[in-house]
Amino acid sequence: MLRSIRVLSCNLFLTILSAFAGASSWEPMMRDRIQKVVQKFQATVSLYAKNLDTGSNFGIRESERVRTASTIKLPIMVAVFAEVDRGRASWTETLALRESDKVSGSGVVRELSEGVALPVRDLMRLMIVVSDNTATNLLLDRFSADLVNAEMEKLGLRNCATGHILDTLAWILA
Repeated sequence: MLRSIRVLSCNLFLTILSAFAGASSWEPMMRDRIQKVVQKFQATVSLYAKNLDTGSNFGIRESERVRTASTIKLPIMVAVFAEVDRGRASWTETLALRESDKVSGSGVVRELSEGVALPVRDLMRLMIVVSDNTATNLLLDRFSADLVNAEMEKLGLRNCATGHILDTLAWILA
């Protein structure tokens, strides 16, 4: 199943990339090519792509709410950067790992000993580089969901919202 998702993602990416790079009437050709790829995959597919140079865009169910999985970690990273920039946090500030912080999924922090103190910078790197869920939770405990939501609002991303820490985290695009 995971391989199928990766193949679908790769095929869709290449289709979108080639369509945006080429013809002036790209949308009918892109829609046709993407539909052929999507029909082979037994799942609901939603996507949105925008050419930032031309403003042209394309979508399939682009206005429907979807779970965004680990992409929620990017807004958390943005909020951490903003707080460090404002002087409300420091890259060297440490957060202590508690047994109750450890969650399943990707990452390595859950394998570390309880009580280990990890710098914000390292936790953020682990959250982004290896998609570490426990690192994400530690950061989300320190930099709240409300803070992340407010930061996204400042950036004009009004249809994004986060709720709780991972395992129950619900990132939804409206």
